[in-house]
Order: sequence, then C-alpha cells, then structure tokens
Amino acid sequence: ILAFGGTLILFSAPITLLGCVTPFAIRLNARAISSTGATAGAYYALSTLGSIVGVFATVFILLAALGTRGTFLAYAFALMLGALVGIARDSNRAIILRYTALPFFIALIAIVDARGAIKASAEVIYETDSAYNFIQVIQENDLRLLTVNEGQAYQSAYRPTTTLTGGIWDLFLLAPYFSSDSAPKNLLMLGLAAGTIAREYSDVYGALPIDGVELDPAIIATGRKFFAMNQPNLNAIADDGRNFLRRAPTYDVIALDAYRQPYIPFHLTTVEFFRETRAHLNPRGVVALNAARTQSDYRLVDALAATMRQVFPSVYLVDHPNNANTLIVATNQPTRLEDFRANLTRLRDPNLLFVAAQIENHARVATQTAPIFTDDHAPVENLINDIILRFALGQ
Repeated sequence: ILAFGGTLILFSAPITLLGCVTPFAIRLNARAISSTGATAGAYYALSTLGSIVGVFATVFILLAALGTRGTFLAYAFALMLGALVGIARDSNRAIILRYTALPFFIALIAIVDARGAIKASAEVIYETDSAYNFIQVIQENDLRLLTVNEGQAYQSAYRPTTTLTGGIWDLFLLAPYFSSDSAPKNLLMLGLAAGTIAREYSDVYGALPIDGVELDPAIIATGRKFFAMNQPNLNAIADDGRNFLRRAPTYDVIALDAYRQPYIPFHLTTVEFFRETRAHLNPRGVVALNAARTQSDYRLVDALAATMRQVFPSVYLVDHPNNANTLIVATNQPTRLEDFRANLTRLRDPNLLFVAAQIENHARVATQTAPIFTDDHAPVENLINDIILRFALGQ
C-alpha cells in the first residue's frame, strides 16, 4: 500500500503531463478541420508504436543492460532530446542554448549517482537488476539473506557454520518422512533461489542428485557467489518450474518455494499442475509446498491444500512455530499422521531431531474445504491481495 502511494505521488504529475502531449500536438498541427482526423490518426499511431517499443525495450533490453537507475536516466535523456528538437524549431538561439544544458545536467547526475545503491542500507553487501528482479544480498552478523524487489520477505538464508537457518526452509527436511522411514534418494526443487533447501538436503542426506529450477539466471549467479551454492550434486537450471517438470524424471521429493513476493505463480497452484507433479513422483514420493499466511488468515493455505487433495490421497499441514508460513505436504500413496510421528522417532541426525522437536505438535491432516484452483480459474493474486488488505486493516 505504501509502495502504491509513493508511486502515485512520484509519477502522477509526469504521467498526466505526458498524457497531454498527444492531444496538444494534434491541436497544434491540425491546419484545417478536414485534416484533423488524419493528423490525429498519425499521432496516435506514433503514440501506440512508442508504447509498444517502450514496454518491450524496457523489459527485454534496458533493464538488463542498464539497470533501474540507468533505464530512468535513459528515458529522461530521450524525452529531453525530443523536447529540444521541438524547441529548436520554434525558438531563438538564446532559448535553445539555455535548454541545451539540460542533457548535460542529466549526464552529470548519472555520473555522480552511478556508484550509489538503489536502496542504500548498511546491511546490503550486493545489489543488481535482472530481467526479472531487483536482487539484494543482506548481511546480518553471520546470517546472509537474499531478498528481491520490494524486500518484503527473504528468499534464501545462509550461515556458513550451521546447516539450519531457523526459517521455513528447515521444515522441508522432514517432508520425506510423511511417506517413508528412509532418506530420500533425489530431490527436485522448484524455486531454487540461492539454494538454501538444496544445501540443507546436501548437508543432511549427502550428495543426493538435486535438480534446482530457478526462473532468474541472475539469482542462480548470486547464489553461487554469495551463498556457497556450489554443491557438485546440484544441477541448477534457469527455467520455468512447470515447463521443466514436463521433461523431468521422477523424484522422491518435489519441493516448491516459487514465490515472487508476495505472490505465488498461479500456474504452480492448480489441479492440473499437481497432476503433472504426481506423475513425476516415485511410488513413495512426496510434494512439499511453502504457503504464506498471517497468524489468523489461512485462506491461501486452505485453498492450496484443498486443491492438492483433489490429486493426492493424503495431505498434511505443518505450521512453522515462529513465522507466518505453513508447509503443505502431499504423499503419492495413502499415509497416516501416526506413521509420520513414528518415523520421526527413528531419526538420528541432530539437525533432523532439532527440526522434529520444533514441529512435533504443529503437524495435522488437511481437512478444510476451500476454493479449488484450476488452470481455467486460479484467483491466487486476488486472494493474496485480500489477505494483505485485511492484515493491514487489522482484521
């Protein structure tokens, strides 16, 4: 809400003024009533072409090549040059010289501000723009965190001296035991980020084969540089999770943590997607999904669990005891919560024992009824927006 308000204040005046350019230009160049239609058509055609070029050039070229700051300055420079062309046609030399200094002023701003952080903070040790995200790495004592875009949540965490992070990622370690009492043989991670879950699985279960899928190649590069995401058993793949799944082999564990905060991509929440997921599970395989919530609003959790129950015989919920996340686990075969608890008693690894002690009283069978997400209708963003709004209003 604050981001929307700030954007509105910053851009309402320039957007309004830019919106006035086309009708004002038509008025200036319409020499006769009979030619007004042709003039308006020509100008709106140019305006539409400019909009198309602006959208695609920004996303596919400028942001990747220049970053956020450079893109803003490039467009400011282009607008200023366009204005200077108009001034040069209808003004005297003194006025032209006066306005000619403006592009040099913009260039000076670019030079002075080039080394400054976009979102300056003493904890930020790295930031970069990619075609998909604004990426930051934050250092808090011995804890290193990955955050993207608005920075409302952390996508990965890393402590060089310990395996566990204290976050929702730790709970993924126990997902295999909802279906089996043996360690997993392989893992597919959809939403690899900087590799927190992959690193924990490698530390606890050894060098099991891991396919980690992350949409943004720049996040993979950040993970390798700042989060020790260099495990030889990890195959990091830059791709869409559902697209990769269609050509993937079968796995003991398929883990999903593919948030573009605060949203989860709708095509990774539907009945059809979970059918595809189940087809790539081994007989005793499990699917584990991180779902965000508030302390009292479980509507997203319930909707995801209800959707998964359309596909899987058994679905479980595990609330993280210290933050607003729930792990949803679905098993390929019918299972019981009692079997999961019995499997936990056989654990010997100290990391697994620590996590098991944390969540012992937080696991339950998913039984709630809720809307079902399908490829045809999955209003995930609307639901999350309503959850955020109610939370902001204290409801």
